[in-house]
Amino acid sequence: LPSRRRGQYRSPCAFLPEVDKSSSALVCFSWSCLVRSEKLWRVADFSRHGVLNLGQEGLLVSNREFELWKAWVHHYTHHLVSHGASLLTLKASFDLGDQCNKCRDLMSLLTQFQHLRVLELKYFWVFKGMSPSTLQTLTKSLPNLKSLTLHIFVPLRNLGISYMLESMSLEFLDVSPSHGLVFSRLNLPALRELRAKKIARGITLDHQTRLRIQSRWPCLYQVLREGTTKLQALNNERLLPDWRGQSSRELSSILQQSCYCLQHLDSWLW
Repeated sequence: LPSRRRGQYRSPCAFLPEVDKSSSALVCFSWSCLVRSEKLWRVADFSRHGVLNLGQEGLLVSNREFELWKAWVHHYTHHLVSHGASLLTLKASFDLGDQCNKCRDLMSLLTQFQHLRVLELKYFWVFKGMSPSTLQTLTKSLPNLKSLTLHIFVPLRNLGISYMLESMSLEFLDVSPSHGLVFSRLNLPALRELRAKKIARGITLDHQTRLRIQSRWPCLYQVLREGTTKLQALNNERLLPDWRGQSSRELSSILQQSCYCLQHLDSWLW
């Protein structure tokens, strides 16, 4: 196809599902070149093809199905990286770092997609845990990121660690399904909405152990006051304009659901 006509086909092709988009490369040589255009790959949604979805619906997944899915993920990831895809949206429900041979970890892979605006990482590091430095580097390295959904399960062996986030562009952050995720510092001057909830895992801690762990953590209210000057909504609740100057009864109620500090979590059951 001439370059002018390729542009006419590129826009509708961009909205095709990943499998159909790849299959269209078999039509002819011109279509094959078109499909390899970096601008055609703006959205990568691994979650739609994951066998994890079947597991969440209560359906059994065979080893063969899981291995086929992992192979598909590997080839698709390699395609995106090798063709310099200008991704704007990436959704995934697994550790990409385990699937890509050229990348030692997830961060080194994701930071290659500098145009990313929406990033959704669900069910990550359920057994391994994400290091605070990895998370901080990831958000700092994506200069155009506007929306981040992150589900992290902090292993019990790492109980007590806290995380820092820094991004000049991030406006929406959802970590509500995470287990044990505590923020020690946020530098998110553009953030307008945050969703964060504490989730009990059914473990018991003696009084001294609990105090030793919680004494390391600042109150979420203080973290938000210092690092999210434009915050307007917390857990789907609209904040008062002067929330940074004085904590209201409504805000205190939200913090009881979100904060792990001594003031807002006084229980032996975690």
